[in-house]
Amino acid sequence: MDQLGTLIGVAIAYGLIFGLGEWFLRVLADRLDARLQAGWRWLTLPIVAILSFAGFLVLRPFILDQPRTPVWFAMALIAAGLLVTGATALGYAGVALGRWFVAVLRGR
Repeated sequence: MDQLGTLIGVAIAYGLIFGLGEWFLRVLADRLDARLQAGWRWLTLPIVAILSFAGFLVLRPFILDQPRTPVWFAMALIAAGLLVTGATALGYAGVALGRWFVAVLRGR
């Protein structure tokens, strides 16, 4: 029974981290899209990735080697969510770059 509780707790934590990361991605991308002009919108995902990884690096010293308090858990959750956001943004940007490269090679 103890292992089942641990499994459920870990599954909930992973769900929160990925949900928070996707929410960060959506909010940052929407705000950047609203501010960038049409010709510069291709930079949205790389900028989101840079901002997300920078946010993680800012939070990192506050998480490492600190006592485990509720604030620590909240910052760790946010930091992990920022890593998910950065990785997802880089993945989406890489797919878009690949599509563009294939289109250039085909002559479109």
